[in-house]
Amino acid sequence: MKKKLSVLLAILMLLSVFALAGCGGSDEPADATDAAANEAATNDETQDALQPEDASDAGTDEEETTKAGIPDEPVVPDTLEVVKEIFDYNENSHWIDYLIVLKNVSEETVAVECAAVARDAEGNFISGDNNKKIADLGPGQTSFVTLQFLKNPPEDAKVSYVLTTTPVKHYRDVLANLDVESEVSLNDSGKKQVTVTVTNNGTDEAQSVDALALCYDADGNYATFVEITYIQTESYRIPAGASGTKTESRPGLDADIDYETVEVYLRAQSQYIF
Repeated sequence: MKKKLSVLLAILMLLSVFALAGCGGSDEPADATDAAANEAATNDETQDALQPEDASDAGTDEEETTKAGIPDEPVVPDTLEVVKEIFDYNENSHWIDYLIVLKNVSEETVAVECAAVARDAEGNFISGDNNKKIADLGPGQTSFVTLQFLKNPPEDAKVSYVLTTTPVKHYRDVLANLDVESEVSLNDSGKKQVTVTVTNNGTDEAQSVDALALCYDADGNYATFVEITYIQTESYRIPAGASGTKTESRPGLDADIDYETVEVYLRAQSQYIF
């Protein structure tokens, strides 16, 4: 009898062990495990909601800002006058260069900023350029802004822009004291090139001196442009009484474009005045 009772107790003990193993072996209560699973699912749904539907169409912050802030027609403040605009579609590289020559018609030295956008014929955004500045432009002085729109814009794209000005107190205009001479010649490859010499007749050194040469054919029609940056004698500067000279030509296939005369505009910055 005692032997049978011992066997029965052993069987009951084995059944108890199997029953405990079937509970999943987790130390956490069932309701805590369910709560953790629900929380994880909620987090996954939240992350999915934060992702754009198509990451390739999300664009950059700069492009989104440009798209939102540029109206269909150019905006020019009363402090500026647009002297000349040139839409230059590059057939070799399939992009647009847009050149703006502008004049300060106010009585203050101002900093100029330009944000621009290119749209197709249906008004759809193509490309933006919103980081173009002129550090200081004195009263009555003329300078330039160059814009570029990539992403294969169509030839009939439309460019619009917003110009803004801010009075500056710690810079003196240096453009009024800069004289420029230019020459069109042939380089070693027989292609046209432009040489610009800038002389500083003022008392302040001129910094970051750039030139825009608008190039015209023998009949006076616009042909292309050459941008010449950092015309200097030393350390990106042209000291008072000194001259800086630099020669540039159009790159690549654009070097084949022929022209006879040029019209040159300058952009420069003065020393910081305390």
